[in-house]
Parts: sequence; structure tokens; C-alpha cells
Amino acid sequence: MGVVCTPVTGYFGDLTLQAVQRWQAAHGIVSSGDPGSTGFGIIGPRTRGEMDKEMEVECEQGDSQNSSSGEGEHSNASASSTPSHESGSGDN
Repeated sequence: MGVVCTPVTGYFGDLTLQAVQRWQAAHGIVSSGDPGSTGFGIIGPRTRGEMDKEMEVECEQGDSQNSSSGEGEHSNASASSTPSHESGSGDN
């Protein structure tokens, strides 16, 4: 499955909720319920941790590809600009 790039708006609406739910299901975190009951669609501590791990791997792969191609500088910008909508329910 390829990466779909869309503009970053900072708005956490239905499309973002559905994307988070697909990601959680694909990564075995949670695959049913709703944000209020199971945390399905919420970026809580467990989901954030798994996303951070995945980004770390992708960044390391990118660094090794860039260093082998002779490119020098890398940006250290934060990978997390999406607002977290955590609730008291679930640990996702």
C-alpha cells in the first residue's frame, strides 16, 4: 500500500479519524469500537508509540540512503504536527 499525501490542515475530522482507524487496525492495535469506548480512532499513548517507532525506522532508512548517495545535511524537524485527540477511554 502506497503513501497517500494530502495537505496538512491541523483539522481532525472524519477523514483523519478513518485514516487513524485504518492504521490502528493494520498494526493490530484496535479494530473495533469507537473513540469513546475502545479508543478506536484516537491517537493515544499506544498508537503514538507505534507511530513513533515506525517513523524512527523510516528516518533511519532515509538517512542511510542519503548518506550512501553523498547527500549531507538532514532536517531534524519534528515528525509530529498532528494534534492528539486523547480521551479517557482506551489506551490507543
